[in-house]
Amino acid sequence: MFWKIFSPISALILTALSVMNCTPRNSDKLSQPTTENKSVAKSPAERGADIFKSKGCFACHSVDGTPKVGPTFKGAFGHTVELQDGSKVMVDENYIRESILEPHKKIVKGFSPSMPVFKGILADDETEALVAFIKSLK
Repeated sequence: MFWKIFSPISALILTALSVMNCTPRNSDKLSQPTTENKSVAKSPAERGADIFKSKGCFACHSVDGTPKVGPTFKGAFGHTVELQDGSKVMVDENYIRESILEPHKKIVKGFSPSMPVFKGILADDETEALVAFIKSLK
């Protein structure tokens, strides 16, 4: 009597497990990530490019060398720029960060102080991503 009831139930359970891909031969696949489930992490520079677009920075700054309302970002990193007061500053991480958060502190000669302040608007990781993006523009 036991086998008459057990056999059909066990067959039904094994069939259900097989359909659900839970058989022992496939169980190791369940614990491993698949390529469909992995999200590809972006580099800081790639995230910065996304922020550059989403915040509208492209309206005033180019990445191809063309001056707009604000200076171009192409090749800016590592170079010295002259400011409106005649002083010169190296375009490094600190200068870029300061220019994003408090843009009216140091204005590049030939440009007006028209950039909005992003202090308190951008998260630290967004600011750092923008710095990485600007650094990447050779």
